[in-house]
Amino acid sequence: MPHSTYLCTCISVGCGEKESWSNVRSQHVKGAWISKALFYRHQRLDRDCLAFSEEAAAEDGDRLAILRQTFSTVSLPKAQSSNHFDGKQNQHQAVVELGRFDREEEREHILLRRETRLVEEAVIDLKHMSIFLNQIRLSFSSSGPLSFLYPPNGSFLPYAPPSTTLNTSPNDGPHRLRPSAPENSAILAHEDHLFRALVTLEGMHEHPSLEKSREDVVVRIRHELRRVEEMKAVEWERQRIQAINGAPTADNVARRDDRGAIRVNSDRRN
Repeated sequence: MPHSTYLCTCISVGCGEKESWSNVRSQHVKGAWISKALFYRHQRLDRDCLAFSEEAAAEDGDRLAILRQTFSTVSLPKAQSSNHFDGKQNQHQAVVELGRFDREEEREHILLRRETRLVEEAVIDLKHMSIFLNQIRLSFSSSGPLSFLYPPNGSFLPYAPPSTTLNTSPNDGPHRLRPSAPENSAILAHEDHLFRALVTLEGMHEHPSLEKSREDVVVRIRHELRRVEEMKAVEWERQRIQAINGAPTADNVARRDDRGAIRVNSDRRN
């Protein structure tokens, strides 16, 4: 008995890259004819992938508009008969035809269901990583001075954070913080969590169609790492200006000698 098949043009599983024959239009159309249940699963996956991109592009209105236009299947559609398919229909409405899968099409449909399950599992992993990133960002706070391994003095150059690439490991580069200093514990722990998240993403099994979604999560992590670098830059400059003006910094511990004079310990390294 003929049953309803839905024309899917999803991005997440790749149906939008396929072409299928339309009995009503008597020509090939973009997309794949699939069952109703599978169609709505693909819709849900597209919405999830759009959410990853929206989070990465939250500060870029132009990019956000382009993303919403690209993911044209993100709203749950109303079923519409393909008899009304005139090219002007609402992009969020489903195109439905009555038909039956032959043996070859049934095998392809079984493979597509397996593919859908793999994509769903990968999206769940990305969701967990996105939630973890939100949690560590909300729980992170760092106030007060930072203690640098090599504290700035008046002859030091201004802080120069990396312009194109970030450090390859936590607390790396010429402006390292003292690991043993209590005032550094929060920012160092936050930076370590971010790098661990990057390593986890690199080792995560992913579906090829989700490469963009994975990269969207990576963009958010790298944005947060740049924010950490900016916090270090602000503190470095504050201490450098203090050193130029002759004021003691958090790392140049002032102490009085036996004659009551102030002696600055500028050799302290840990």
